[in-house]
Amino acid sequence: MEALSLEVLDAWIHLLNERIAERFAFFLCHYQHVAKNSLIAGMINRFLRHVTANCVLVIESRVLPNLQFVHLLAHRQVLSINSKDLSFTAEEVYHLAQIQEVHDFTYKEAERIATDFEGWVAGILLGTRVGGQQFLHTPGRGASQLSPHLFQYLETEIFRDQENLYSFVREAALFQHLVPTICASVLGREDAEQVLARLEEQGLFVTLHGSGSHIFYTCHPILRRLLLDHLREQCPEQCLRRHRQALTLFLAAGDEEQALYHALEGESYDIFVRLLLKNADTYLAQNRVELLTFWLERIPVEIKKSYPRLSLVQANIALMNGNYTVALEQLATSPVARLDAMVEQEDTVDHRLRIEQEITRSKALFQAGELHQAKALCQQILKRLSDDELALRCEVHLRLGVCLNLLGETAPGIQHLQRALQLNGRHTLNRQAADTHSALANAYSISENFTLAEHHLSRSLLCWEEFHDERGKITSLLQRGILKQRQGLLTEAEEDLQQALALARGPVRFLRGEAYALANLADLFLDQDKLIQALTVAEESLALAGQLKDKRLAVYCLYKLAMVYLLKGDSSTALLFISEIRAPEDGSSIDSYEYNMSTIAYGTVLLYQQRYEEALAFLVEKKAAFASSPRVLVQLLISLALCRLSLLQDEAFVSTIDEICCFFTSHGSYRNLALVELRRHPALLQAIKSRPDMQQLRGLLLLEEEPSHSVHAQKTVHVVSATKPQISPPQEESLTLRIVAFGEPAVIIGGKPVTHWRMARSMELLFFFLHMGRPLRKEEILTALWSDVDEQTESTLYTTIYYLRKILGHSKCITSHAGTYKLDLTPVYGKHVWYDVAEFQHYYQQAQTALACKEIAVMREKLLAMIHLYQGDYLRSIYSDWCRTQRDEARTLYLNARRSLGQIALDEKAFDESIMHWQRMLALDNCLEEAHLGIMICSVELGKRGLAIRQYQQCREILHQELGVEPGHALQDLYQRLKAAIL
Repeated sequence: MEALSLEVLDAWIHLLNERIAERFAFFLCHYQHVAKNSLIAGMINRFLRHVTANCVLVIESRVLPNLQFVHLLAHRQVLSINSKDLSFTAEEVYHLAQIQEVHDFTYKEAERIATDFEGWVAGILLGTRVGGQQFLHTPGRGASQLSPHLFQYLETEIFRDQENLYSFVREAALFQHLVPTICASVLGREDAEQVLARLEEQGLFVTLHGSGSHIFYTCHPILRRLLLDHLREQCPEQCLRRHRQALTLFLAAGDEEQALYHALEGESYDIFVRLLLKNADTYLAQNRVELLTFWLERIPVEIKKSYPRLSLVQANIALMNGNYTVALEQLATSPVARLDAMVEQEDTVDHRLRIEQEITRSKALFQAGELHQAKALCQQILKRLSDDELALRCEVHLRLGVCLNLLGETAPGIQHLQRALQLNGRHTLNRQAADTHSALANAYSISENFTLAEHHLSRSLLCWEEFHDERGKITSLLQRGILKQRQGLLTEAEEDLQQALALARGPVRFLRGEAYALANLADLFLDQDKLIQALTVAEESLALAGQLKDKRLAVYCLYKLAMVYLLKGDSSTALLFISEIRAPEDGSSIDSYEYNMSTIAYGTVLLYQQRYEEALAFLVEKKAAFASSPRVLVQLLISLALCRLSLLQDEAFVSTIDEICCFFTSHGSYRNLALVELRRHPALLQAIKSRPDMQQLRGLLLLEEEPSHSVHAQKTVHVVSATKPQISPPQEESLTLRIVAFGEPAVIIGGKPVTHWRMARSMELLFFFLHMGRPLRKEEILTALWSDVDEQTESTLYTTIYYLRKILGHSKCITSHAGTYKLDLTPVYGKHVWYDVAEFQHYYQQAQTALACKEIAVMREKLLAMIHLYQGDYLRSIYSDWCRTQRDEARTLYLNARRSLGQIALDEKAFDESIMHWQRMLALDNCLEEAHLGIMICSVELGKRGLAIRQYQQCREILHQELGVEPGHALQDLYQRLKAAIL
């Protein structure tokens, strides 16, 4: 028989080779059914060796064909396409929905479908509205009703002629984990192990996990959900019975998580709740909050009433989400009495539950900022605990120690923390030990004993590493970064914070850790006057704070953003951020953290606007509110000192300096922060350096004494001609007239901004003179500044010129001759004039000269100085036609500068810096393909291919919405290469 078959095959091959000259193809479908037939395999191997080269053989199989591919691989004559290659990505689902004209279909929905279906093409087409079907999750309808086409496809296509496999899959759908022995026992299938292996081998929606004796299988989530809903509809009693059988078997096997699932599905609620309470602390420690919340929601209300400890679990979940209000509400509804209502004789179980509830209540009060109440409650709990309740005493000592530290009672706080460590065992490595070491590190840091602080931090990190707890490790790294920053070790601090950030963004996806790492980096960058970096990370932290619903963090980020913009000279935007700091709605706004931070922020803005009396009124009342926050307090005291110095309140000024000296006697590590603040206020720094009565503070800050002299005598003056602007160094304190055109236009004379221009067009006229750079005819001015010109307009022009002369200080600043007007600032200001547009253009020219000389470092320096000046569009609030050309040109120069800086950083492998420049370009024009491409390239270099792909998808969506075009070839080519690399 075999010889005859081969003879027939040879004749057929000869016929094909002789008769067919063009390319042709043969298709072998469902090859898995004959994959083990050696005769057929031999015939196909023979066919492949002897058939003409213009033949293409396509084999469709759910198993890998056992054929001789070596010679084909050697000559690159074989192509393999697996199930992943044939899976839909989110982007492909989205495009398909557009082709199908599915209404209100978002990319987020496409991502969800692609994830839920794991790219299964047939499932997506037959089970979602992308293919014209209803969603599988429509409430109130069974899966069989929702997806009749999908059921039909399973039966007639996938499992055709494989009834044995299909019947097993249908019945096994009630398992999350398909353990062969348990499936065999519950389903009565002795062949369970063989069937599962065959299903996995043929790729029939079953995946193998584990190894050795600890293997289990999982079914495709959508297919399992579909079959399980069908099974529940058809055989509800059998499902309950089998879930209960599985519960018993998984409990016997020690798999309590699967036991929990089957207890819930089998409606064995008492067993489910007992198992849940047994494992709740472990799940909370692992931050599996969503799973716990889902399970709690499934418990019937009547069952919950029998288990008061469930309220405690729900309260702890709320605290992990930062929602202390909900936690206190949960505790208030508990049927167990409060501590102050406890009787002397009580059940041991009730006693422990009451104590644990009160400990959780103290945590909620602590989170709410009610430190005194939390402290009093912890002291009350300790009195109720016996000496042999070691674990509870340890927890209460820990909580009490943390409260005392934040209340400024550091010594007793450390005593309680050391007691907690003693009760737990000083050499014990567990989560409570890690928390205690972390709290001790913070306490010793407050008392400026950095050696002991670092010791306890290292012990905390050791505990977290022992438990492979990445979240705990992130928290300890953040703490160490802050400690290094306090010591002035800024490079080491940044390394720790960046490491924490990288871990938080890694597989663990710890959003809270990421948010706080970014917020602390914002502090670090501000301390170094790295304002752009501070701006970037503060914005990212604010976005995460919104996701986490962390109000305190959001307030802190808004405060930091306001300070960045204020230091960049944009007080309007700073005030905008401050306005977003909203007080709570519970009526406690006067003493709230939000109110206090917004008050300090607003007072600081007034300070920088030199409105010292108003600033003093805002700042002085908040000194007590931040007595336990040294970082904020030192900045506040310096601001108060500047206000009193500027208002010539000498006695109050000296008193404030005495307070600062007192502060530094116990908080010497904040010296670096104080110096940063003082450098931002030269007049105050000069007074401290030169006045004899400042000797103590000079000693504390390690400042050298300087001879007293007039601040004005130190100023180096520079000139900007009205007709041809020149350049001056960026030392703001040395300028008498400062003119700002980028962003919100401003004119500052003698350090004070001009706010009352009398005539609406006075300021615009000044900028028009500067823009034209030459004498102007009256008609030119009228046409440029007024749309409708008449006799009254001409009179308005004369009045405008009159008031502009008064504002500038002299009639010679604007002279008239033969019908023309000329701006000349030198008679009044001489060389004391600075104009940001002139600086901007000059830096650009210097950068171009450096480029021509190939001096890249110089070019980079000039471009950075240039973009620093660009605070927004040229004359952003002036809408006249005359300034549009200049506005466009300045924007183009700015984008060119950013482009060059992005490329320089890319060449130097400073990929994060490069990304920042491309992002700033996109903030101005989100359709710039080169910026999207730059971010993609940098992301790839940083090993973040997924981020690069998302950037492309974002670019494509923007271009489609804004311009109706596809991305260019460079973007598409990189995207295709990334997809191919991932596959």
